[in-house]
Amino acid sequence: MLANPLLAAPAAAQSLSLGGSSGPLSPAAADAVDWFGYLPHEDAVRYGDGGDKVGVFVETGSAEDLESLQNWANGTPATVLETDGGRNTALLAVQPKQIKYSLTEPEKLPMWGDSGQPLAALNYVERVDLELEVSNVEPVRNLESADSVDVEPPGATAATVFNDGTFGEGMAYDGDSPETFIRDVRPYVGADAVGQNGSGVNVAVIDSGVNIGDGRVFGNGSIGSEVRVGDGYDFVEDEPITAANGYENVSDPNGHGSWVGSAAVGVDGMAPGATLMPYRALDSEGSGSTSDIVRSVRRADRQGADILVMSLGSPVWNDQLATELEHALSEEGNVTAAFVAAGNSYQTGVARWTASPSDIPEVIGVQSTDAAPPANATKSYYGNVGPDTGGDLSTGESRGVTPDTAAPGQNLTAPTFTDSGTYRNTTLSGTSMAAPVAGGVGALALEANPALEGDAETFHDRVIESGAATPNLGTTESEGGMIDADRLVAGNTTEPAPERDLNAAASGRDTANNALSAQPGFLKASSRFFGDAAEAVGV
Repeated sequence: MLANPLLAAPAAAQSLSLGGSSGPLSPAAADAVDWFGYLPHEDAVRYGDGGDKVGVFVETGSAEDLESLQNWANGTPATVLETDGGRNTALLAVQPKQIKYSLTEPEKLPMWGDSGQPLAALNYVERVDLELEVSNVEPVRNLESADSVDVEPPGATAATVFNDGTFGEGMAYDGDSPETFIRDVRPYVGADAVGQNGSGVNVAVIDSGVNIGDGRVFGNGSIGSEVRVGDGYDFVEDEPITAANGYENVSDPNGHGSWVGSAAVGVDGMAPGATLMPYRALDSEGSGSTSDIVRSVRRADRQGADILVMSLGSPVWNDQLATELEHALSEEGNVTAAFVAAGNSYQTGVARWTASPSDIPEVIGVQSTDAAPPANATKSYYGNVGPDTGGDLSTGESRGVTPDTAAPGQNLTAPTFTDSGTYRNTTLSGTSMAAPVAGGVGALALEANPALEGDAETFHDRVIESGAATPNLGTTESEGGMIDADRLVAGNTTEPAPERDLNAAASGRDTANNALSAQPGFLKASSRFFGDAAEAVGV
C-alpha cells in the first residue's frame, strides 16, 4: 500500500443487510446499509486515527468527473489516496456516512455544506466498491486425519437425502501423501516429458514477497550464480527494486511468497528457466489490501508479465480486483494466464466454494491433490470446490465456477531462503502450493507456443482441455483434471474436458456438491463475515 500516515489496523463492524436500490454501490458496499448508519464489512481497510475511515474505490465517467470527485473530497473529511487518470478512478479514505445515507436519513441532509452529498448520491459517480483486506491462502501446516475433520457443511443431509452423494469419502488426508520434494512433482505434471524450461517467459508472483538469495534457488543452483529476476516492487512499503538495495525491498518476512516462487520458477521447480517478477502485496502476517493487489496486477501487466501466480484470496468478490484481472487478460493487456489458488476451506460453510479471485471466470483456478500421478491423484480434503453459488456478492458473475485444473499441493517440500538469508527446505500443504506448480507448467507451454502469448481465452481453454484424466477427482473439484505439460505443450485437447471415468467416491462428491450448490437460498454469503460464517436462508 502507498505509505500513508492515515493507515490504521482493520476494525470490525457488524451490519444488517437491507433491501432497496443500491445505486452505484457494489454488492459488498451496498450490503452495509443499516437503519441507523453505514456499517462497512468487517474486513474493510481502515484509515485515520482510530480507524474512523474506510478505503473505497470510486469510478467516474470522465476526467472532468474525476476532477469533480477530487473537489468533493477536498470539501469533506475524505482523503484522496490515489487517482488513475487513465481509467478515471480514485482510491479514497472516507467516513462511512460519506458512502451512503442510512435508511432513516433524509436524502439531502446537509452534513458539510456544499459537499453534503454522500458518494452514492453524486450523479458523476458510476461505481463505489470497498477496499477489503485479502490474505494468502493460508497453508495447511498440520494435516488432519479423516476421522478428525468434519467436511460435511451445514445442510449436508438436506442436500443428499434424495441421492447417493457424499462429501468426505475418497479424499487425501494426513498419512495419505508422504512428504515429496518439489522436483519429484515434475513427472506427475509432465514437466520432465517436455524440452522447455520456461526460458523467455516472465512469471509474476503476487504474494508476501520473495527472498531471492544467492543463486541456489533462482539461479542455476550454485552460490553466486546469476539470478533470473526481472521487475519487482514492494507495494506494502511502496518501494521498488533498485540497483542500490538489490532485492531487499521485496524480501519476504512471511515465507509464503518465497515458497510459491521456488515451486514455480526455482531451480527445482516447474519452470527453472523462467524469469521471476516478485511483487509484495501481503505483509509479514500474510494479509494485504485489495488496492495493493490491484496495483501489483497492474504493474505486472504493464511490465510484461506473461503468467501471474496468485496464492491469495477471500470469500468475498471484489469488483476492482476482478476488473483489473479481466483487463490484464484481455486483448488490451499483456498477461496470458493467471493461476490462482482455489482456497483451503472445503470443510467450512459458505467459504467452501471457490475463493475469490479464483472464481473470476477468466483466471485459472487451481485445486490441490496429493503428490501422485494423475491416475492415482486424490483431491486434498481442504481444497475448495464448485459449482460456486455466486453468493459471494459478485451479482452472479461467479455462479457455476469450479476450479479449472489441479496440481499436487499436499505435503510438498521446496528450497527457500529466509529474510535473514538462511537457506532451508520448507514443507507446506494447500492450494497455495498447487497454484505455482500449475503456473510453472503454464510457463513451459507458453515457451513452446509463443503464438498463444496474449491469447488468454485460448490458453485458458487449452489448460482445461489438455488435462490428464483423474478418476479420483470430481469435475466439481477440477474441471480439467490435472494439468499436463506434455499434452499442453503439444496442444493435445479433448473437448470439453478429458474423459475421467470417475470412481464412486469422486462421483458421489460431485453429486453432493452439485446438490448443495443448487439449493435455493441456501448458504447465502454475507459480506459482513469472512471465513466460516454463513446465513442459512430458506432452509
